[in-house]
Amino acid sequence: SPVMNVLLSLLLRQLERAFSRKIPDAQVEVRVVDCYGARTARVFISSPTASARSLTKIFAREINELCDNWISSELLDCVCSDAMIEKLDKYEKSDNAALEIAWQLVGRGGDQDVSSRILDIGMTTSEDVRCMAERLFRGSRVTYIVATSSKDECYSYKELLMALRSEFLIEDSDE
Repeated sequence: SPVMNVLLSLLLRQLERAFSRKIPDAQVEVRVVDCYGARTARVFISSPTASARSLTKIFAREINELCDNWISSELLDCVCSDAMIEKLDKYEKSDNAALEIAWQLVGRGGDQDVSSRILDIGMTTSEDVRCMAERLFRGSRVTYIVATSSKDECYSYKELLMALRSEFLIEDSDE
C-alpha cells in the first residue's frame, strides 16, 4: 500500500540516522520480502562491534517514536518523495507488463493504474503512517530473530514486547 511504502522509507531513514549517531558501523536494511506467498516487513540490523541488546534498544526506541509521535509535514513530504522515486525506479527497471499484471492481482483483480498507485503515495498523511506503524509493530506479535555469539546478551521476547509497549500481547509462555 502507499502508506506502507512511506512507512518503510521513513523507518529506514530513522534507523539509519539513529544508528549513525550511536553505532557508526551498524548496517540497516528495511524491505518487504515474500516468504511462501506471505509478504513480510523485514528489518535487518547488524554490527560487528555492538551487542544485540544495544541494537534492539535503539530499534525499539525508533519504533516507539514512529508509533507515538506525529511526523512533521516537511519530513513527510521528503519521505513521500523518496517512496515515490523508489517505486518509479522499480517500475522502470522491471518488465512493465509483468508488473502491471502483478499489481492487478495484488489489487484482487481490479484494474490498477501504476501511475495512480505511485501518485497515491503523495496523498499519505502523518496519521496514516502513525496508524500503520502502530498496527504493524504493536498490533500483533512480531517475529524476532537474533544471531549473536553465545557470550552476547539479547532481549527476551517478553522484554522486546515490553520495549515496544506491547505488553498486552505477552503470554505466560513468553518467560
